[in-house]
Amino acid sequence: MKDLPNINEYVKHLNSNNYGNSTLVAYLTGLNHFKKYLTIKNIKNFNEINIEVINQFIQELSISNNTANVYINGVKNYFNFLEKYKSLNFNFKIEDIKEIKRSKVVNKEIDYELMTRRLNVIKKNDSLSSKRDYIIIQLVIKTGIRISDLIKIRVDQFSDDSIKINDYFYYIDRELSKDINDYLSRLDHKFAYLFVSFSRNIKLNGDQCLTSSSVARMIKKNFGNISYNGLKSIYFKNIIDDLPEIETTHCHNIGGKTMIDDLYKIINNEDEKYSN
Repeated sequence: MKDLPNINEYVKHLNSNNYGNSTLVAYLTGLNHFKKYLTIKNIKNFNEINIEVINQFIQELSISNNTANVYINGVKNYFNFLEKYKSLNFNFKIEDIKEIKRSKVVNKEIDYELMTRRLNVIKKNDSLSSKRDYIIIQLVIKTGIRISDLIKIRVDQFSDDSIKINDYFYYIDRELSKDINDYLSRLDHKFAYLFVSFSRNIKLNGDQCLTSSSVARMIKKNFGNISYNGLKSIYFKNIIDDLPEIETTHCHNIGGKTMIDDLYKIINNEDEKYSN
């Protein structure tokens, strides 16, 4: 197939509806793959496309399920656009275009002793990136902070006992506060964000924060099968299961600071209560 119909108008539609650049690029990349597939299968007429053709295209995508699903949503969105705004009819139902089922990620039981050893290795490394990574890991473990909040923490949101994001407080202990202050004192540039990239290939920029994918890669590199949510689960599971006397509704808003010492013992296997 030479060209997909109304593709330029579809792009204008995406732009006018404030789709982000990354989404726009992903959707158009998916449509480009779809067009190439139609060409390979010698489908020249748009009316020849049916649900079997689309499903076969999906099955032959040799990429990760997450990326494939973004492409699939792009194709689905495109057909919705043609049906709604161009009054085109198809010999299949658009809702029959299904995403690939994501496999459930199961975090293995956490080996606290091994985790502590790896944390100590990161802590002893004197590089700025290691200091940054250590603080990130400690923040996740000690506060259960959401990754969307973590990567966008601004330096001016940090105080000695908390990090305030909008009207929401993540309370931190003295040790973590000291680590953050030491880290900030070593930076030779005044950044807007607390966590920035130190890659040689990236021009240091005060407005450039780490991405969620780079944080996920860092955690996987250091802890293998433990994901970001796996680290968060250390906070929530032990608060809910092992400290029932503290109301769970206080975990984020005002109780975080009072639970730091207990949680730190859990993570470092220092308390007999949690050593088994």
